[in-house]
Amino acid sequence: MVTIGCLFLQVKQSLTSLTDIPVRHQAWSGWGQPVSDQDKLYACGLKHPTHELEMSKSEATTSRAKEMEVESDDDDTGLESFSLEDDLFSQEEPRTSRRLEPLMPDGVEDEKSALTQFSHEFVNRYGECHPQFFLGSLDDAIQESLAVRATDRKLLAVYLHHDGSIFSNVFCSQLLCAEGIVNYLSVHFVTWAWDLTSLSNSSRFIQTATRHFGSLAATQMRSYTQDQLPALLLISRAKATNEVIDAIQGHVTLDEMMTRLIHAVEVFQGQKQADIAEEREREARELIKKEQDAAYQESLAADRAKSEAQKLEDDKKKEEMDRLMQEQRKVEDEKKEEEQRKEAISRDIASQVPEEPPANHKGKVARLRFRVPNGDIINRRFLASHSLRDMLNFLIAQGFHIEDYKVLTRYPPRDVSSLDAGETLETLKLYPQETLILEER
Repeated sequence: MVTIGCLFLQVKQSLTSLTDIPVRHQAWSGWGQPVSDQDKLYACGLKHPTHELEMSKSEATTSRAKEMEVESDDDDTGLESFSLEDDLFSQEEPRTSRRLEPLMPDGVEDEKSALTQFSHEFVNRYGECHPQFFLGSLDDAIQESLAVRATDRKLLAVYLHHDGSIFSNVFCSQLLCAEGIVNYLSVHFVTWAWDLTSLSNSSRFIQTATRHFGSLAATQMRSYTQDQLPALLLISRAKATNEVIDAIQGHVTLDEMMTRLIHAVEVFQGQKQADIAEEREREARELIKKEQDAAYQESLAADRAKSEAQKLEDDKKKEEMDRLMQEQRKVEDEKKEEEQRKEAISRDIASQVPEEPPANHKGKVARLRFRVPNGDIINRRFLASHSLRDMLNFLIAQGFHIEDYKVLTRYPPRDVSSLDAGETLETLKLYPQETLILEER
């Protein structure tokens, strides 16, 4: 049995051991197109799932051998006998391609050494332009990418390879090693890889995955067949939990793969910003707690030394609390003023919103659905000739200020609130209908 990623020359060499017909004597028929020894099987126009080929000994070689035998019998010069093969095929056999080594040795014990071999052999197979695989255990890769401060966090991409998959060669050479994919992974991901070809290595990975991603995700990975591999798992982190947010399998196109990577990063960035805010709040609380603890200890020391010192410390704490309360009231007052300002703007803008055309209007009517952050749907009709500014004014009148919300289309995703507000809805392809999503900035 051979894989479709091997060379035609390797197939001919395999048949030599079975038929005793040297590679140079083999005559093949049944190809759907001209084929050379250095072509890989998947590029030879084979029919799926079966393709019949016929191999025989070259007739030209047999005829030439018989002629040489006759000439040898009639030759009276007394020259020493010679080998037909030495005379006809004295040139060296074409150099065969290097035998593919496994990406990872069977029964891995040292993950760093195994990943070093994986990376080295991956370069030998697919070239220098490839993702920079993290050289270390999956635990270390998670520590490097996800288990860090939110500001330093990256997505983790886990590449699962299987040499028995018919998609592996194409996926690696044409997708994973595409320059755009390589650059995008290097900026937004820490990339870690594992070879599931060996049963023992596959079991080792599943055990580790269960510990880090949970039994449900590990069960899904365990169920992958060869035809579902290779796969690129995208791992994110939310609320101190690692989560597989996407599994890109080997049959995707380059465009689809890039789109899914970009979507994963966009979702991750939103969660990351929320985690950064929460992290800063927690640090602020811890800082206040430390300050309060320090103040309390100082208070105890002062009380033991002198009652007056305790009184001064109490006064200091009171002043500090008063200051904090004043700052809090100031923030609340500013927030209230800002809300009042926006409400005034909404009321003023409402007068500028064009009237909604009736349902039976004969002209071009754009029917828009707005999905707001709380899940509600707002339906509104506009004339196709109305401008983007008219639509945005309607949203402002509803309390959704453009400074606070982005207005996004679904497919393809674009931020229409950043476009020229003077353009008409028809020009912006929001006619005859569109669903728009309001997302907080």
